[in-house]
Amino acid sequence: MALNPTQEQIQNLLQSGHEGPVAMVNLLTFKDKNSYLRYAAGVEEIGGEFGLKLLFWGDVVTTVIGEDVEFQTIAIMEYPSLQAFMEFVSSKKYNAIIKYRIEGLESQFLIATKQLTAKD
Repeated sequence: MALNPTQEQIQNLLQSGHEGPVAMVNLLTFKDKNSYLRYAAGVEEIGGEFGLKLLFWGDVVTTVIGEDVEFQTIAIMEYPSLQAFMEFVSSKKYNAIIKYRIEGLESQFLIATKQLTAKD
């Protein structure tokens, strides 16, 4: 598992052609959850400037179907666009809190998703 995207993953995201809101699904495993909670508080504090919304934050209870997962917490964050996401993670304010993410996370999966309707 990883902590940061590869260059190829960043390029795939930027070249996806997706327009409109994007929900980032975070599957998290911690080495120091308290440090990560400091990071999460910082994200909450500055996220509104970039249109960021917390859609869901919760701990994994158990796996119901499929292989057991090692993730401890799931967070779903919505951004108005991929551009807003990139501006957020490139901002000086974000860089000021990133150390708590690094201290807190053991590993992460980050999946960019888009809203569907029943007709999709």
